[in-house]
Amino acid sequence: MKSTTGTETERLPHYPTFKSKRKALLPMAESSRSSQTAATSSPSVSSFSSSRDSSMTQMNDDQIFSILQLLPVESVLSFCMTCRKFRSLASSDPLWEAICRREWGEGPVDSLLASLSPERRGVSWKRLYQQVVQLNSLSCRTLSSKDGIFPKPRASHTLNFVSDCLVLYGGGCDGAI
Repeated sequence: MKSTTGTETERLPHYPTFKSKRKALLPMAESSRSSQTAATSSPSVSSFSSSRDSSMTQMNDDQIFSILQLLPVESVLSFCMTCRKFRSLASSDPLWEAICRREWGEGPVDSLLASLSPERRGVSWKRLYQQVVQLNSLSCRTLSSKDGIFPKPRASHTLNFVSDCLVLYGGGCDGAI
């Protein structure tokens, strides 16, 4: 390497600049695809590597739904942002009900359904999941008291909808409401 003085600058190799990373990657992808096709002698393998029919958009909705049920919630939300078809699949109520059952268990979901009034049963499972996540992100603090008197622990906590919000409240002391 040359040492630089005040007026000299070190020369770097020239790399082409691309406006889009996708355009920059396309020539490499095409050349690797053509070399893979040339290297394989089986027509089924070569047609598979160059075919657009292997795209996930060509999969059956039931197959995609089954895959989405197994993914973490963050991945489902990311998948939802890729295209309109995937948004529709990833926002469906049956998927979010399955996610709620997976995350919370069958018992709590069945109890929640039993406690809902008929007009509340139409609530979106995705919205319900968001509300529960928001409630879980709330912080709890220990109460301090100057005179040393603290409230007794509560039992019989209840989870209900109030004005389209999911509210968790506790019962009275010793399990009384």
